[in-house]
Parts: sequence; structure tokens; C-alpha cells
Amino acid sequence: MWLLPVLFLLIVQGHFSICQEGLVRGTEGGTLTAYCEYTPGWESYKKWWCRGKNWISCRILVKTNGTDELVKKDRASIQDNSNRRTFTMILEKLRRDDADTYWCGIERTGVDPVYKLSVIVDPAPVLAGSPKPVPGPTPASWDSSFPLTQGITSNQPVTLINPISRRSRAITWSMDPTLPSLSGNAAKEWEAGIPAFSHSQHGQEPWPPW
Repeated sequence: MWLLPVLFLLIVQGHFSICQEGLVRGTEGGTLTAYCEYTPGWESYKKWWCRGKNWISCRILVKTNGTDELVKKDRASIQDNSNRRTFTMILEKLRRDDADTYWCGIERTGVDPVYKLSVIVDPAPVLAGSPKPVPGPTPASWDSSFPLTQGITSNQPVTLINPISRRSRAITWSMDPTLPSLSGNAAKEWEAGIPAFSHSQHGQEPWPPW
């Protein structure tokens, strides 16, 4: 379980005194905030933060101009507070691909004092009432979908595969109530012992036995 914010004492060549924990977690679409405190004497120096596995070759996102003015570039911003000797880094509208290694530092002649931050971006939470994905169509069972199919007109023939014999031959059944008949080889199969459609006494359309 990650507890934010967690502070711990950091000594990097005597320049940083307190920084936010090395692992910072944010949520997709949200705002990530990290900060560092530095020792006296560095108030007028430029502060920066960058992204990349190696701080020597990382890409600088934004850098202060040596004052307490907020500097913003795209979604990243940085601001120094020289009175409190703290500079704050912000990354807005987090994306999943923002997860990476970041570095913050103080610009000076020679090697800059730096601090490493590992950023994790969690997926955005699913809000209650949000529409759920509609599942694709599944094969209909014989007892739930037969014989009517949405979109079929009353005089359009329906072709069915015999579910009992599992043969590839089809039975053509007219949905016109005036033509309750079987045709072709299908009629011979039914005469050979496969249960036939039953006809009502009032001449209604045939109904299959299953």
C-alpha cells in the first residue's frame, strides 16, 4: 500500500534536504504534483525537471528562470518558492504513457545536484452508471429463437437445418399460413420417420415439434 505524500530525509551532496518520496503515483486524467526542498544558498539558482532513464541525457520538460515565477510548458509546470526553499513540479492531464523516470535538479556550473522520481500512472476509475460494452451476438438456441426471426416478412421462406439428424439438408418452411407444406427431399425424410410438423384443424401455419 502506497502512502502519499511521504517525506524522508535526503542528502545529495548537501544540496537537497527533504524531497517527496522517490515513487510518485497519479491517476489517468488527474494531476501529478512532486516537490523538493533545498538547503540555503540555492534560492537564486534555476530549478528544472526532466524525463528519461538517465538524467544526463533526459529531456527537460520545464525550467525556472531563477525567480519564483511559475513557468509552464504544455502540461508541465514548475515553480520555486525561495522563501521556503521549495520548488514544486506539476504534470496535468496525466496519460498512461506518462509513467516513466523523472529527475529534478538545480542548475549550476559543473554537475547539477539531482533527485530521481519514478512515476506510476493508474488507469482512470470506472464511474458508476457509465455505459458498459455491449457483448456481441451469441448463437441462439433452438428453444429460444425458433421459428420467428426479427425482420422476416410473413411470406418469406425460412431455411432450417434439421437439429435431430444433424444432416446438412435443409427444410423449407413457408411462413405464409395458406401454404403449410414441405418440399423436396425434406418431405421424404420426414416420411421416413422424422417427426413431421403438426397442422391445426383450422388451417393455421405448421409448428415444429421441438
